[in-house]
Amino acid sequence: MLDAASVYVLGHQSPDTDSVASSIVLARLLLQKKFIRLPSGSKVLPITIGPINNETRYVLKTLNVATPRKIDHIKSGQNVVLVDHASYEESVEGLLEANILGVVDHHRIGGLSTNGPTYYRSEPLGSTCSLLMKMARERSLIIEPHEAALLLAGLISDTLNLCSPTTTTEDRHLAIYLSLHSGRSIDGMARAMFEAKSDLTQTSIKEIVSADLKVYTISGSRIGFGVCETIRPADVMRRNVELINELKRVKSSRGLSLLFFAVVDLIKQGSHLILAEPHEQEVATEAYKLDANGSLLNLEGLISRKKQLLPPILRVLELHKQTFAKNDKPSKTGSVPPK
Repeated sequence: MLDAASVYVLGHQSPDTDSVASSIVLARLLLQKKFIRLPSGSKVLPITIGPINNETRYVLKTLNVATPRKIDHIKSGQNVVLVDHASYEESVEGLLEANILGVVDHHRIGGLSTNGPTYYRSEPLGSTCSLLMKMARERSLIIEPHEAALLLAGLISDTLNLCSPTTTTEDRHLAIYLSLHSGRSIDGMARAMFEAKSDLTQTSIKEIVSADLKVYTISGSRIGFGVCETIRPADVMRRNVELINELKRVKSSRGLSLLFFAVVDLIKQGSHLILAEPHEQEVATEAYKLDANGSLLNLEGLISRKKQLLPPILRVLELHKQTFAKNDKPSKTGSVPPK
């Protein structure tokens, strides 16, 4: 049941550890010191808008933290604070009619608009959890040890244990601080989290594809890019035929012009890009300047969707945007518009 009298602190669709941890911690910080103006007497509740993944489930269980309530829509006028995203497309159904009180994020601004002034804090850090810890220190707010562990988990998850190119020097300093405050080893926590993330024995192909799938609107067309980060990529790759069939299904059902899916090897620090149809194969071949082996393109050294995997795709689409915008769906041949 929705609660119109409460303020919902919510992350994005396909919630990850950074999104869930930051919603939990920010909800309490807002009660400790209202640096975002809240309606008088309102409760502040962390919310998820999708099922949590194995890694996040492990973190919450280990730290004895309750899983936030899950919703799939909100009503008009609902007061919300967004974490770890700043776009309607990645957010909860009904956000267009909601009252956005604030945003705390580390991504690009995705076209949000509000009826009045709104608190907005975004920095190019490796995680939203990093930014929350920075904000807490600026305001001399109290972070409990279990909250420090939650923030550390979100930071580790989003920066791939400080190995992603999104990692900044500030992230590294914050990770050390959170490790000391929580009494948790950074590497020890990372190993346990990545092991939990990689246990996909009870996970369906549908769940693997949708668990970390983001959709972008480029030149009027919807582009999907999903990621599966694992220390055991072979467990996913041996289900390649199922993966391709599911990618085709999701692409059609969600009205996507293109859909890419990367299996990220956390040990070897590279990605296996799954290309379900000819259109994806031709775009990826041009984007990465490599030849695909049928439906597979191996990308050594590329592990970050935001910094490494997505930008080459976007550059190709920008190059061909006039033709691409006219053809929201791939042509019968699936080819990239001619240069």
